[in-house]
Amino acid sequence: MKRLSFIAIILVSTAVAFAQKVEPQALLKQASEKAATYQTISANFTFSLKNTAAKLDDSQKGKIMVKGDKYRLEVARQIVLCDGKTIYTIMPDAKEVQINDLEDMDDIITPSKVFTDYYKNFTAKSVTEKTIKGTVCQVIELESAKKNEFTKAVLTIAKSDLMPQEIQMTDKKGTLHTYTLENCKVNQPIEDAVFTFTSSDYKDYDVIDMR
Repeated sequence: MKRLSFIAIILVSTAVAFAQKVEPQALLKQASEKAATYQTISANFTFSLKNTAAKLDDSQKGKIMVKGDKYRLEVARQIVLCDGKTIYTIMPDAKEVQINDLEDMDDIITPSKVFTDYYKNFTAKSVTEKTIKGTVCQVIELESAKKNEFTKAVLTIAKSDLMPQEIQMTDKKGTLHTYTLENCKVNQPIEDAVFTFTSSDYKDYDVIDMR
C-alpha cells in the first residue's frame, strides 16, 4: 500500500509539473505583445560588449526613451535621435552628425524594435527561472528565426509584469551584446521634441547625409 501511495504521489507531482510548464514561444509572444501596448518606454541601462577571441570587454552606461518608432539613445558619448523616419547620430567629440533613413535599417534591431520584435526575429527554445535582486524572472533562450545580425539571444523578463530586465544577443562574430535595464518606466509623457533633430543646435558640426 505504501508503495502504491508513493507512486501515486510521484504521478500527481509529475502531472502538476507538466501543467505548470511554460511554453517558451507562447511566453515570448506574450512578452512581445505586452511591450507593444506601451505608449512610451524610458530606462537607464548598462551596455556591454564581450568577445574573448577578439580580446574585447567594454561597457557603457546610457539612457533610452522610446515612443512608437521614435527613440532617443544616449550612450558612449553619442546621442542617437530617430523621429520615426530619419536617424541622426550626433557625435559631440568629433563635432559630426550622420544622417540615415530608418527604412534602410530594416535588418537592424533598433531600440524601438528591441522591446517588441522578439517574436518576429527569434524562436524561443527554453524557459528557466532565476531571482535577480529580489525579482523573480523568467529567462527565455532564443535563436534567430530570420536573417539578421544576431544568431541567438537570451531575454530576461520579470515574471510578475513581463518587463524586460536584461537582453543578451550574440552576433555572427561571436560578440555578446548585453543590455541590463534599470529604472524602467512605461507610459510616461514624452514630448516629440525629445526625438527631433534641430540643425540650428549643431551649426558648427559636419553633417554627413548618408541617405
